[in-house]
Amino acid sequence: MAKPHVFTVAIKGDVHQTLETVRALICENGGRFDGDHEAGKLVGVTPVGSIKGHYIIKGKNCQVTITDKPMLAPMKRIEEAVRDYFDTV
Repeated sequence: MAKPHVFTVAIKGDVHQTLETVRALICENGGRFDGDHEAGKLVGVTPVGSIKGHYIIKGKNCQVTITDKPMLAPMKRIEEAVRDYFDTV
């Protein structure tokens, strides 16, 4: 991927609880979520390959940067999936 994709997700509830829920969901789907309530790394798994990125918490917002993705995975769908994880809380 030539250029990282950056987007921000609003955290509606408690930051710690939201991140724990997101961590559980990503891990349940075969991915990894390493970090805390300030920053961390994430890896998602799709049928066409892995998605890699990191996040930074800024107040009640989570800035997500996708750094690597399969060519066949549309960035729009990746962003929607990440937003869905946060909306589950």
